[in-house]
Amino acid sequence: MGIAVGCCGISWSELDHITVDELSLIVESWHEYQEQLSRERWEQTRTMCLYSLAPHSKKPLKPKDVFELGWDKHVPVGTISKKSDFDAAKRKFGV
Repeated sequence: MGIAVGCCGISWSELDHITVDELSLIVESWHEYQEQLSRERWEQTRTMCLYSLAPHSKKPLKPKDVFELGWDKHVPVGTISKKSDFDAAKRKFGV
């Protein structure tokens, strides 16, 4: 309730009319928003570092060259990296 009232701006009277599922969705959306803000700040920090280092580098730099962030290593769902994984997936789905 503290997040709903304090952070999400829901009044106590509105809180009486919200179901637990609705409250869960509100808090989840608020958390996703906060996560996006955090990522944005880190990306800005990395970009500032990149432009600070670029004049001193002999080769062109990419943001990932400065430092990697947790979401840089995101592997798309369904990506299979090894033949053994592919074979196991084929057996699992009977292909």
